[in-house]
Parts: sequence; C-alpha cells; structure tokens
Amino acid sequence: MSTSSQACGKARTGRIRLWEIVVLVAVLVTLATVVAGCGGTEEAATTSPGTGSPGDTLQSTTPPADGLVDEITWNLGYGEPTTVDPLKAGDYGPCFIASQMHDTLVRYTPDWKLQPCIAESWDQVDDLTLVYTIRQDATFWDGSPVTVEDVVFSMKRHMDPKTGSIWAAFYSYVKSIEQTGDWEITVKFTKPDELFNKEMGTVGGAIVKKDYVKQVGEAKYGSGENVMGSGPYKMVSWKPGQEIVLEANPDYWDAELAPKVSRVKVTFISDTSTVTSAIMSGEIDGAYGIPQTNLAALEAAPGTIYFGPSLTVVEVVPTNGDTPMGDPKDPDVRTALSMAIDRQAIVDNVFSGKAVLNKTFTPPSAWDPEAIDVYQAAYDKIPGDAPDVEGAKALLEGKQGLDKPLVMALAAGNEEELRVSSIVQQAAKDIGITIKLKPLQAMDLANVFYVPEYRKGIDLVMTWGWLDIPDPLDYTSLFFGEGALFNWINYRNVEVEKTLDKARQTFDPVERANLFCEAQSTFTADTIVVPLVNPYQTLYMSDRISGAPCSFAYMWIPGLAMLGGTK
Repeated sequence: MSTSSQACGKARTGRIRLWEIVVLVAVLVTLATVVAGCGGTEEAATTSPGTGSPGDTLQSTTPPADGLVDEITWNLGYGEPTTVDPLKAGDYGPCFIASQMHDTLVRYTPDWKLQPCIAESWDQVDDLTLVYTIRQDATFWDGSPVTVEDVVFSMKRHMDPKTGSIWAAFYSYVKSIEQTGDWEITVKFTKPDELFNKEMGTVGGAIVKKDYVKQVGEAKYGSGENVMGSGPYKMVSWKPGQEIVLEANPDYWDAELAPKVSRVKVTFISDTSTVTSAIMSGEIDGAYGIPQTNLAALEAAPGTIYFGPSLTVVEVVPTNGDTPMGDPKDPDVRTALSMAIDRQAIVDNVFSGKAVLNKTFTPPSAWDPEAIDVYQAAYDKIPGDAPDVEGAKALLEGKQGLDKPLVMALAAGNEEELRVSSIVQQAAKDIGITIKLKPLQAMDLANVFYVPEYRKGIDLVMTWGWLDIPDPLDYTSLFFGEGALFNWINYRNVEVEKTLDKARQTFDPVERANLFCEAQSTFTADTIVVPLVNPYQTLYMSDRISGAPCSFAYMWIPGLAMLGGTK
C-alpha cells in the first residue's frame, strides 16, 4: 500500500482520491461543454452521482484567469468568521479564510484529487504507518522557513485536549507523530485509518508557525490579526462587523498559485436581499453560496453564476434529548416528521430545481465510485422519495408530550433557510406538531453548534451541514459516539459505532461501503437527523474575474489565488 506524490511546485501528479467527479451512477468521467449560468461562459464540466437531476451538468472548475487585478471584493454569505485559527475553524467562513492563509499537509484539486503541498510526498508504509516527506522551500509570511518542527506542532495541537480542536476526531486513531528524518515525519496509528490522510487536505491538516502561536498564545491565535501562515494570502486587517482585508504574499513558494489579485476585501453580508442587491450593483465581485431563491433576479447581474458538485446537506438536527423529538431511544417523532416532509417541493420551490432530495445522513455525492452499486442498492431501500403524512400520523398515535411547541433555530435574513423551515413547519403541523421558528444572527447561530449554553430553549436547528471530503465516514465521527461534537441528544448504538469503526479501518472501498451501509440501515431508521436536500454548489463571479474552483473543494483550496482578470 505504498503511495507517493511529486512535489507541489513541479508536476502535480499526486495520489488520486478514491472519489472523483463521475457521471451518472456508472463510474464514468465525461467531459462536456456547458453554458454556465447567466453569463454564458463555456467550460468543461462534470456531473456527480446524486448531485444533479437528469440533464443537469455540474462543473468543478471555471475558466482560468489570464490577467492581474489590483483589488476585488469577495463576500462570505454565511456571515463573519468567529476565528481564522484552523484548529477552531468549523464553519464556512472560518474554514474558507483559514484556507487562503494556511497551507495544508496535502492539497485537493477542484475535482478532489489529492496532491502534494507542505508534504511533497507520502508513503503508506503499512496499515499502521504513514510517512510524510516535507518540502524544504516553503516559508511563512515573515520569511522564516516552514520546518518539520512546525508541522509536527501543528498536527499535535489537534491531539491536545486542552486546545479544544474541532478536528480532534480525525486524529483519534493516531498513536504518535514524530520527526524521523531531517525532512521526514512518521505517523503511527493504534489501528488502520483510511480517513486520516484525506483529512490532511482540510484545515485539519493546516500548518501554523510554532513560535508565533507560542508568542501570541493558543487562546489568541486566529483572533483578529493574530495569525501567521505560509499561504498565498496574508492578513492585513480585520474590522469586526465590516471586513477582512487580505493581501497577496509576494514570496509564495508555489509558482502555480502565485496570486493574480493583489488585494481582497472580504465582506460578511448574509441577508439574502442585501447580497442580491450588492451583486446586482457590482459591489461584490464574487461569492459562494449565492441565494438560489433569487436566481431569476440575478440573471441580469454583471457576471456569471456557476453550479458545481456539493457535499452540503440541508437537514434538521435535534438538540435536546429530553423531549419526545430528541429522545435518543425513541425515534418515532423524528421519523414521523421526516416522513411528512415533501423533499421534492423543497428542491423545486426553494432551490429552483438546483438540488436533489436526500433521504439519509450523507448525500450520494459522497459515494466512492468504486462502490457505487453497494451504496445505490442500500440507498434505494430508504423511504423518503415522497411524503407519507398518513403513515406519519399513525406513527404518532398515543405519543405523549407533543402538545408543547418546539423551537427551531435558523439563520436570520436567509431566505432559503426561511422557506425550507416553513415547509418543515407546515409538515409538522400536518401531523399535529407545532414548531416555532427562531431566527438567529450568524454569530449566535454559530455558537449554537459549539457552545452548549446557546442551545438552551432550542429543540431543533435548521442547518446546512457539510462533509469535509467525499467520504461518508467523514461526517459520522461528528455525530456518533460519546462526546461527538454534534451528538447533542447523546444517541448511542454500540453496534453502529463498532461497524463504523471497522469501516474506517478498511482500505478496500467495496468492503468499506458494505460496512457503512450496514450501519446506515440502523442510524437512518433512528433518524438521528432529519435529512432534506443536497443543494448544488453555487458560485458567482463578476465579468472582470475568473478562475475560482466551483466544487465544494473550494473550502480547502486557496481559491482566491486562482482568481485573476479576464480579457
């Protein structure tokens, strides 16, 4: 099982991820020409299983940029980051900004191929040993070299319980991380881990400068301007509530990602109507996650809307295990709500058809093409293609405690979430359950996920969850097991946990898929979340820029460095 890759600044021919963009449910990659969105730009595109309706063509990249630009404005539609420390970056804004400033151990391409980055090669020596060779020409913004010591420190931060790392679960199988050569690191595992190296392409594998973190302190790193990375953009200023300003790193080690845009002003507009107005007026040059409820209006915008494959899952998550809705041992109320929802109505009426319904915990876009038949056969057995209101009512007969209204949190000012929430609210009403909506500002909603006190008085959260990478096991570690980050109702099933653990130890994709689907049959029946839809990835760029990745891999790629002018 030995695998290695060439240096990042040379031929980019690293190990290919087991998942790639594929067409339909066969393992076939097809290049096609598509007129992309409003601006009519032609670009090679691909479609992924489960990410598009028949006839939809999704693209992972956009036309390459060919000119320099002094300054652009990029918007974070999900609100202002709470931090840019990779250790604590667990939401869209924090992860996106952290990825522009910090290099990762390995790096993804827009079509999810795994390439070298700070590690110029890697070798899975055996099931319990992974060796990385660290490149020697990377430097931090202050000119100091990125050392093996910095890399070891960055990785071990996630293993220290005192740091509160959001990414700790992906290091849970690690026994040791040690320097074993001048430019070599060896990771030893307590048991095989097919997931680990894949996660090193996310901010879970981001590299920080050890001495700088020690200087400012763990608690302050990533807050405001207290950051020191080796990435293509560096922090210039952060005005809370207004903007973050990034400046191109003129000494970036990777010539292929040398920034073409000198300065990027990042805004935090999350209100749907305000975002739409800013795009229409030309105030925003680019943004991911543009409001699909306003697609018709945005057709007249001075730019192009692109649609790409996504790992986003719109879902309802229970937060309180002491209510009938959140009872970890009795899923009937959650299951009834799930049965009553018309998912296709959400696809059609909220996302203008630019999404697909999702019937379980993870979307089909996460399936490994080498095991598609296994995943598809299991998925076909899951109910949820159409609502069953009468069946849901029957499931609730005799249930106690449903007379008290349930409170569901959602993002304030987000028209998509409001419309989805209203459909869920009506479905609940149809079966005798009252849901009251509680819109929260972006910062407060983010705190609901990570600060238990913020969940008091809230029974459900309408959320746009996402897998970090296209591997169903990526998401499970956040929800299953004692102390899992999002296991708010303390759901426990020993057999499910054992099966998922075994799957994570399995490198063979078909065998792993069979194990995952075995566990899926149980946790889907227990409705640990109420899955709704898998929206397409949306991207807007004004006519004066191009080059951004269009797949969900944008979260981990320093995509701002791929931007540039158009002629």
